Amino acid sequence: MPRLRFFTVLPLVLPSGIIYTLFFIVPLALLVIAALDSPITTGARLLSEGLVLKSLMTSVALSASTALFSVVVGVVIAEFLYHQPARRRFFLLWLVSLPLVFSGLIVAYGFILLLGRAGFITLSLALIGVDPAWFGRFVYTPQGLVFVYAYFLVPRVVLVMLPVVQGLNRRQLVMAESFGATRWQQIRDVYLPPLMPALVSSWSLCAAVAFGAYGTALALTGSQINLLPLLLYSNISDAGSDMASVALLALLMMCCCLLLTFPGEWIRRRAQHR
Repeated sequence: MPRLRFFTVLPLVLPSGIIYTLFFIVPLALLVIAALDSPITTGARLLSEGLVLKSLMTSVALSASTALFSVVVGVVIAEFLYHQPARRRFFLLWLVSLPLVFSGLIVAYGFILLLGRAGFITLSLALIGVDPAWFGRFVYTPQGLVFVYAYFLVPRVVLVMLPVVQGLNRRQLVMAESFGATRWQQIRDVYLPPLMPALVSSWSLCAAVAFGAYGTALALTGSQINLLPLLLYSNISDAGSDMASVALLALLMMCCCLLLTFPGEWIRRRAQHR
């Protein structure tokens, strides 16, 4: 019976298996083979240049801070949507989800048109005395990059957190308030613990996406900020023949993204087994 079921399911699974093999397994195997071509020599050369470690630390700091900012904003928006009527919530959720449609380059150019040195908001603020040279620099800084990344990361957090927020037992908050708990104590001891698995999962998702994104950073900062995806891009565009270093950097990026997603998967599975 299990064997018959296997042959029944095989035609349905086979196309997906072929696509998965051709576009993931085979490229990953070729990447590993290229990285194993004198890895010690290539790794020592990359480290001696001094950019890999600096780019790695900058990428980790940027992705972690962006994910934290996005989670905080996303939870606030999810809580706001919870208190809205059903029709209004549906419309607002549609608006919140719109940034997921645009690519990173479109998002970057949109912010340049709004907040750049000649952007609409920058020139509008110049009319009331704000220096456009000072204000227009923000979007090209690491802090501006966090703000731009949050534009397309916050919707992901909202989509993950809204069902969890809707499923909270609000009577526990009322009981805590009746026992004299302050607002901060209600949030810390009653509101946040049930949200913690979803919060950590959202943080891991946002951190991994922000770590691997390069189109937005490339359009906004070029090579002004040392990021690992931009370093990988520069090696591909400027020294495409050095596939060993490119493959090694790609594997390093993949390992970092896997490490960033690990806390979310770990706490999610732990919450499921309770």
